[in-house]
Amino acid sequence: MGVSMATAYSRAIEMGCRCLEIDCWDGGWADHYEPIVTHGHAACSTIRAREAISAIAACYEALPPALRTPPILSLEMHCTIPQQAKLAAMFREILGEALVLPTDGQLRSPAHLMGRILLKGRVLAANHAAFKSSGYAAPPADMATPPRGPSLSESDPTTHSSRAAPAPTAD
Repeated sequence: MGVSMATAYSRAIEMGCRCLEIDCWDGGWADHYEPIVTHGHAACSTIRAREAISAIAACYEALPPALRTPPILSLEMHCTIPQQAKLAAMFREILGEALVLPTDGQLRSPAHLMGRILLKGRVLAANHAAFKSSGYAAPPADMATPPRGPSLSESDPTTHSSRAAPAPTAD
């Protein structure tokens, strides 16, 4: 089994990588458990999401200002709604002002984003069944973005990546 370490994210940032994929999974079912980062069903260990986010933040902050082009943290989300809420709180707490939050829907230039960190992932609409059944409130307005469909999950065969492409239609 491969050993996962939060420092791998730091090394990637130091080497100039500016798009990092983070596979987020539930850390357990008890309320005190936090999300974890691991590579799906591969033979590797897990790390706490908090450790990965902290390693990224510390390394990025230590870079000289001229090298702080905005990294994109691409979230591959496998967490339940309660764990997603914990993950969102962690990103806000650890990244603080460096985290870019959607405000007015306007795109920003790379120069404006220097020293900032971007998150990429899917957001469930506030009226999505998963939110309604979770008992959690909709995400805060400053985290809300236009819905782009439900999160990918193995339990939803319509979004699974191995789905065959639709057959061409005759015109």
